[in-house]
Amino acid sequence: MLSQSTIVAVRAYPDMVGVLQDYVTLRKRGRNYLGLCPFHTEKTPSFTVSPEKQLYYCFGCQASGDLISFIQRIEHLGFQESVELIARRGGIAIEMAPDHDRVQRPEDKVRTALQDILAQARRLFSAKLTPDTEAYKYVISREISPESIARFELGYFPMTFQLGEALLSHEVTPELLNKTGLGTVGDRGAFSSSFRDRLMVPIFDERGRTVGFGARRLDGESIAKYINSEETLLFNKGTLLFGLHLAKSEIKRQDAVILVEGYLDVIMMHQYGFVNTVASMGTALTSEQAQRLKRLCGHVFLAFDQDNAGLAAVDRAYSVLSDIGVGVRVIRFSSKDPADYLLSVGGEGMRTALEDSVSYVSFKFDELVRTIGVGSIQNVSKIVDTIVPFLKQEPDTIVRHHYVKSISKTLGIEQDVLMAKVSDLGYALPRKRLFQTSQQRQSKYVLAEEYILFFLASNREVQASILYRLGDSPLITESGRELADAIVRAEHVHHDLLAMLPEEQSQRLAQILVQYSGESLENWELYCDVILQYHREARIRELKAEIQSMESSGQGHELEQALAELQSLIHYSEEAGV
Repeated sequence: MLSQSTIVAVRAYPDMVGVLQDYVTLRKRGRNYLGLCPFHTEKTPSFTVSPEKQLYYCFGCQASGDLISFIQRIEHLGFQESVELIARRGGIAIEMAPDHDRVQRPEDKVRTALQDILAQARRLFSAKLTPDTEAYKYVISREISPESIARFELGYFPMTFQLGEALLSHEVTPELLNKTGLGTVGDRGAFSSSFRDRLMVPIFDERGRTVGFGARRLDGESIAKYINSEETLLFNKGTLLFGLHLAKSEIKRQDAVILVEGYLDVIMMHQYGFVNTVASMGTALTSEQAQRLKRLCGHVFLAFDQDNAGLAAVDRAYSVLSDIGVGVRVIRFSSKDPADYLLSVGGEGMRTALEDSVSYVSFKFDELVRTIGVGSIQNVSKIVDTIVPFLKQEPDTIVRHHYVKSISKTLGIEQDVLMAKVSDLGYALPRKRLFQTSQQRQSKYVLAEEYILFFLASNREVQASILYRLGDSPLITESGRELADAIVRAEHVHHDLLAMLPEEQSQRLAQILVQYSGESLENWELYCDVILQYHREARIRELKAEIQSMESSGQGHELEQALAELQSLIHYSEEAGV
């Protein structure tokens, strides 16, 4: 048992926020810190940490407590283990109380007892998986190697095996055995379990301690093919990741994890060298599982089954992972699941599939095109409406523009149609232009004018600088000049500005705002110089015509002035290099 001084020191540890940052991304909000709760799925942050009070509280699920209770809950540890974890992280000396002062908390005592019972059961099951059993023959038929059997400590629960008798002792009571999730001891002392005649797959926590079992039928029936231990003090499938105790070092090294659905998928992936593979316990990925992965790496490769359930699982996993800032790639393969695919193409084939993995947006778009098709404008519209929310979630402007360009090309629509929807600017091209694929090339001066209009509508300070620099030099086209005047008069920018313009001007400006949204405002001078160069070239053409007329009429003084101005303009243009 820990000494009281160690517990007091941990309770007084000042950097609660620093510890919680290992599990939750927190941002300062006044005196407190705010983040997405790791204990339930949410998109709006409601998890609040008070450094002054050394407490946390979630306004969404009402989870609350101090630092020790947080570690107990998120790591599924007992009190003493949680205190030791915090102490090691904070450099606090771990001192044990004298023997006569040791009083183990009841919950910690039960945890320790359950771990011992489950470890003993694991060893018993492993000893029963012998070559003459149907379970062993099944494992070998799935081409699982003896090394993998030993690595994952697979076992067998024979129909006639008296597990209760083997486990019960003076220390292992029926009450304790009922809390393991292995089965139940009835009033007459008989032990019953739904695991009988099944292949037993031990489930370990991140530290390699047995917390439960998965069990597979051997008779080929599809009903309840796999079952798991009941929820217990140790086993909560929404927080565990199968294979993590074996994979975490490689996940950290590669800064990436491969996430699959089934136990067998994990075993086969490890067998073929993909040791950074774990499974989400056959359920939808939870926020707690996602946070656990985020602490180890920044990238997740989804290798889910290629059926409707697997495709839906990809959507759910992406939603949870993207919310906490984890990069997601999707591995596509032709077989039903990763285990079967490995058997058909081997490790090299899976490596190729891993290298050819795609972003979630690309994966989702390809699935939409495959299932809906692009044969009609109605289908195209449906695909656009479905993919736009995912494009909006992409924070990087360059990446988002890449997706817009690629998707627009595939659908045969103009980029600004899709970008307008992504940017929520309410711009829509007439339907007759929806499938146009070529645009008339603009001169560099008209292009510069559009950039100037973009800058004028984006920032009031830049707007003032542009007006000063251009002076009496107007924009190139009449419509551009009219739109610029309207922007300046409105004295607003962005969305507020669009609402104040006539419909035609509003639509044109919306197109400009989305089309050039990646441009840095710092480049406004460059485009001003292009506009000024346009007026210089126009003046040069005028002067040349005037000089030709003056030469024929003998206007000497005026000719010299015109030549001087012409030489000055030409020299300035060459120096400017525009």
